[in-house]
Amino acid sequence: MARGWRVVKLSPQDWAVLDASRKTVGVTDVKVYRNDTLLVDVTDPSALYDVGTRIPRFRLGDTVKVVAAVSNTTNSGFTPATFVFLHVRHIDPLGTSWHRVKMEDNGDGTWQRR
Repeated sequence: MARGWRVVKLSPQDWAVLDASRKTVGVTDVKVYRNDTLLVDVTDPSALYDVGTRIPRFRLGDTVKVVAAVSNTTNSGFTPATFVFLHVRHIDPLGTSWHRVKMEDNGDGTWQRR
């Protein structure tokens, strides 16, 4: 008999802004596509998504695309002013770990990685 907790809902938010007045970068929308079909559109990072019906499952051969709308009011003077990374869990010969992969700037305030 299995024991313990069973996940039934997840939130895409896993950070806490300690001082909202110092926040300069905002993610306003994240879309997840499988084979060019929109599966998830996150406009509220605190919303709960049902694991059984709303969290997408992917199979070998699927094309997955993530598009994020990002704002940055830092005014750092750097060129480019913003970099966006997608954090993904990846299996490689050394084991399973988290990787940061740079997303592409679409030039309209959105960034994507396929």
